[in-house]
Amino acid sequence: MASGAMQKTAKDFLNVRKSYLELYRGIMKVHRHLPKAMGDIGNATVRQEFRAHYSLLDDLQNERKQANLREFFTAWTQYLGETTNQIIDFQKMQETRDTQGIRFGKNISETQAAVF
Repeated sequence: MASGAMQKTAKDFLNVRKSYLELYRGIMKVHRHLPKAMGDIGNATVRQEFRAHYSLLDDLQNERKQANLREFFTAWTQYLGETTNQIIDFQKMQETRDTQGIRFGKNISETQAAVF
């Protein structure tokens, strides 16, 4: 029975690790469409954050690490979706040559800014 549990844990690890890397690659691909300076800052931030949180993958049995990993995935998946939508909107505006109203990023509270 123990080997079955070990196989499940190994399989879970591989699935989570795969999702982690897919999210990282997706964000980096989206950054290619940002203005260069924004893409450079975004890439540096993503590299730093993903490296810092990689250790969460080491112990998927730890509930605290699982919760942190879920938060991490949720936040970065939301970021990927928002950034992708902003780029799509920008591309549509470029097609109609109406780029005056486009803004990248989003407003954040002082509390959220203090975290950075």
